[in-house]
Amino acid sequence: MPILASRIVSPEEFDRAEAEYFREETLEDMSESATSFRQRRFTLAALDKLKALHYPKLEIFNELLLLFARGERIDRVVPDNFVMLEPPSQNFDSSFRVSETNRPFWVLEYVSPSTQNKDYVESYEKYEDLGIPYCTMFEPPVQKLTMFRHDGHCYQPLQADQESRYLIPELELKVGLKDGWMRFWFREELLPSPLEETLELEAASLKLAEQDHTIAEQDHTIAEQDHVIAELMAESARIQAESRERNRRRVTKLATNAGRTDIVSQAQDADADQLEQWLDELTG
Repeated sequence: MPILASRIVSPEEFDRAEAEYFREETLEDMSESATSFRQRRFTLAALDKLKALHYPKLEIFNELLLLFARGERIDRVVPDNFVMLEPPSQNFDSSFRVSETNRPFWVLEYVSPSTQNKDYVESYEKYEDLGIPYCTMFEPPVQKLTMFRHDGHCYQPLQADQESRYLIPELELKVGLKDGWMRFWFREELLPSPLEETLELEAASLKLAEQDHTIAEQDHTIAEQDHVIAELMAESARIQAESRERNRRRVTKLATNAGRTDIVSQAQDADADQLEQWLDELTG
């Protein structure tokens, strides 16, 4: 059964336990293998994508100290990563104080021989005692991935599907191995690794650049067409002006010969249609 104490733990008790932990921590405690570091990058990239696209309230934490009351003392454990479905209800800086209403949803550990100081068996037992719903243990050197779900009393191993993936239904997420690393699938779609995400961004940037180039070419073509149209319109206006001037002179001459002083006086300002009408009248 979960071992969270029912007694009220003061902030000062938690502060003392946190300070004691950091006093005792050594460089070896803080060290991390290259394999664990790379796996952490896979995990954070995938879960950050999951949060950004599907679960905005999801919170992902990295090597954060968990403190919890166990009987009369404050116990501690540091998961490689842990996940909460919603932001925690407490303010914290360098440690997370676990309570009945404020506990991780999922803890992940990357088991490495190079971090012998970390007791993964003890960590697993603490997660189980705390009643954390999901626990993942991944051993990269031997490609062993195990997942557990808490049934209210203890952890039960999850059963993998036909593709050797484990389902977390609350997140519509599957966890499995691919190319030697623990990877994550949302609704059967693989969430990108850091490299894949970089390549996706580069491809998207290239596509945008190509689109910008195409738009620029189209703008240039449109500008050229506008220039041609403007030249044609100017030429058309010149031809119309020359035609009007020729008709004005003919109308003036014919009207003068015909003694039509009324037309002569108006010819200078008449439009093309009026001039055409007078020509028809004077030559008819």
